[in-house]
Amino acid sequence: MPLSGNHSSEAIVHSNTEAARLSPGNPAPPRPDYAASSFLRAVLLYALTLIICLVLTLQIYRPLFENPRVPLGYSGDVLMNLVTIKSMDAHGWCLENPDIGAPGKYTTYDYSGSDLLHQGVLRLIVGVTHNAIVTQNLYFLLTFPLTVLAALFVLRQLGVSPLPALVAAELYTFLPYHLLRNEGHLYLAAYYTVPFAVLLIAWCLQGHCDFFPAGRFRSFRFRGRRAWFMVLLCLLVASSGIYYALFTAGFLLLAGLLAAVRERQARHLGNALVPLLLIILTIGINLSPCLLYHLRHGENPNAIVRVKGESEIYGLKLIQLLLPVDGHRIASWAASTVEYKNKAPLVNENGTAMLGLVGSLGFLFLLGYLFFARQTGTFLHGLALCNLFALLFATIGGFNSVLSFTVTPMLRGGNRICVFISFFSLLALGLLCEPLKKRWQGHPWGPLAAACLAVGILVVGLLDEIPENCSPALQMVSAEIQRDREFFSKCERQLPPGSMVFQLPYIPFPEAASPGTMPSCYEHFRAYLSAPHLRWSYGAIKGRGADFWQCTVAQYDAQRMIDNLAFKGFAGIYIDRRGYADHGAKLEAEIRAVLQAPPLVSLDGTRVLYRITNVARPSWHGPPGHASHGLPAHALSPAT
Repeated sequence: MPLSGNHSSEAIVHSNTEAARLSPGNPAPPRPDYAASSFLRAVLLYALTLIICLVLTLQIYRPLFENPRVPLGYSGDVLMNLVTIKSMDAHGWCLENPDIGAPGKYTTYDYSGSDLLHQGVLRLIVGVTHNAIVTQNLYFLLTFPLTVLAALFVLRQLGVSPLPALVAAELYTFLPYHLLRNEGHLYLAAYYTVPFAVLLIAWCLQGHCDFFPAGRFRSFRFRGRRAWFMVLLCLLVASSGIYYALFTAGFLLLAGLLAAVRERQARHLGNALVPLLLIILTIGINLSPCLLYHLRHGENPNAIVRVKGESEIYGLKLIQLLLPVDGHRIASWAASTVEYKNKAPLVNENGTAMLGLVGSLGFLFLLGYLFFARQTGTFLHGLALCNLFALLFATIGGFNSVLSFTVTPMLRGGNRICVFISFFSLLALGLLCEPLKKRWQGHPWGPLAAACLAVGILVVGLLDEIPENCSPALQMVSAEIQRDREFFSKCERQLPPGSMVFQLPYIPFPEAASPGTMPSCYEHFRAYLSAPHLRWSYGAIKGRGADFWQCTVAQYDAQRMIDNLAFKGFAGIYIDRRGYADHGAKLEAEIRAVLQAPPLVSLDGTRVLYRITNVARPSWHGPPGHASHGLPAHALSPAT
């Protein structure tokens, strides 16, 4: 009793004291605002991650910041990108352009992809810059902060601690895949939607989707912020390229099956099918202009030709995931990659699939986890199965080859799945850091040790991923563009605005072999990029009427060719001499004999322009029987 009485009196004293402290004259002290503190830490984390990314991007691509009017390259697919952007600026969108493909027009209905996200961003940028090269450079540079922020967001959503998430996001952003593909494969280098795809996959693996709560397919329910957020993610992923979209669809199907087997509930498969179908539907919306065009003008199987064996050529190789980056800072490591490239077969774009040292460790861990894990059915186990599925699907002779030979060969670039493998690997390593974090939390030196370890891994990982001489040298590209502009500006002064110019040698568009010593099949696009006030012939889609006409006329002798060009209203003939074994000597001798006039010659002597003057305009002679190449009747019209 005395003990209890003493406690009672102490309680009364304490309550009186507390009442006095909380009186109106003594307001209560403010409680810590944990929500505000958490938000501030998140803002600081994202700001630090973004700053590191921007500093690295500036360091690597300083020449682009100093001279944004010069691209990283000026050949191959870069020219295609620039034509796409210039078409948007000149004509509002990229599906049609009457300035090229003469006497018809350039169209992309026969080979467009599911790329509305990239094209929409490019359209917004070019609407401000009105310069195709600047727009391309800005978007490529923008892919770095977009990727790092998307990766950080997804890693944090999936439970990775701040420091490991920062490190993983930076390493994922500066993958060799990103740096080596750069502007040549601009849409592939813009893989900032892949982390969102992985978030969708992870939610399906974890059973966090709840579209069928009652366990029956009739009980479909769509509500809540997560459901709408998933719709947004599906729209982004499906509009960022057909490869990443279809890879995501495959992973979603696998994730739904794994969750259904683990929980023994079919509703988890249904939950995965909802985002999968949304992605397929969005792909259809992306392709709808092309589908409508095909309904009006017929299919064109000659536009894009894929051979079944190409999935073997462009497939993924396990060794290429683990090889050091080309141009590695350690000479012996760099030499091993060069040796493999020189001696191994089927080395092409799949040579950009390196994961880096840190990513390779995560990849090997996920493979080993399948054999040595004590627990199955965990999220990490599901991640390991997705990693294995990616490897078995994309590897040479894998399931993508089965798909190619049995269903369609259109998905030939299986190596491009490496960006999913990389994120799986870095996510796994980030999740492995959680037990280490808990062990160090109570130690007085724990936070400092964790920070030092994170910095060390980040520095080593970046030095491993980024080639030693990665910064581009733009002087040669700049000089090349300047030479082009000087020559083609003279061409514009020689001919009235809007004049049609026939380009030789004839090169089918798109995707053709480069004739002679021309660097790529898209070299003729240089003319339009530097002289947009003339109408150029290159760019007529193969398999359609204008291309058939061009192919036919290009096979005539000089007199007959010039007669037909004059009849169609062409005012000039442009010749790239690099496309001929004899440097165009025979052809030009015949043309000079007909036109009786000297050409305009570029400073380097590789390109010439002949004006078509004083030529009668007879009716078209018609195509020779051997020139049809087996094209269908609809290829003769319309001339587009």
